Amino acid sequence: SLTEAMKEHPLVFNKLFASVVEVGEYTGRLAPALEQMADILEKEKEAKAKAIRTLMYPVAIIGLSLITLVVLMLVALPPLLNVFEKMGTGVPLMTRIIIAIFSFVSANFMNIGIGLGATVISLSVLRRFPRVRYWMDLLQAKGPIIGDVTVTGELARFSRTVSMLLEAGVPISTALGLGKTGVNNSVIRRAFEDAEESLLSGHGLTPALKRHP
Repeated sequence: SLTEAMKEHPLVFNKLFASVVEVGEYTGRLAPALEQMADILEKEKEAKAKAIRTLMYPVAIIGLSLITLVVLMLVALPPLLNVFEKMGTGVPLMTRIIIAIFSFVSANFMNIGIGLGATVISLSVLRRFPRVRYWMDLLQAKGPIIGDVTVTGELARFSRTVSMLLEAGVPISTALGLGKTGVNNSVIRRAFEDAEESLLSGHGLTPALKRHP
């Protein structure tokens, strides 16, 4: 069948896509299921493109600010220091602080780069441990700005997926199981797992969802 062929290529067809096709084959509604899946993929692509466009401006501003700072420190500041020395006045405190920071970074640029690289690698390795990943995802979900973006994105993706599966005729218990596989944040995924257990035990979704504000 078409589903079996898709499962042989997991790098191209993920578990959710193969499951939707399987449901469409069994229910005889393959065309509507594929149309709904296409809508989800297109919306996710549009959301990613919108996020990239939104981040381009602040990233460009930060980059230009760093370039301006480096130029000022290397070109404009040395003559300014000579002026202060000729006038016999001391260098302002803020200027001395900036000079000290810049001098430290310049003198230890290689060590700082190695340290940042080691930190990134260490976090990537530690993230493989479930407990560490859970706490990292918790910090991400509770962050002041990125937290709202993370939670909203995960909820939107989960809602679209489950809605599509329910419209394709998938039972809600199965739809929840497939929907949570697309959730990347382990904290949010645990909340959906709690909701799934609550539903299967006969208590419904709402009480479980209320436990995860």
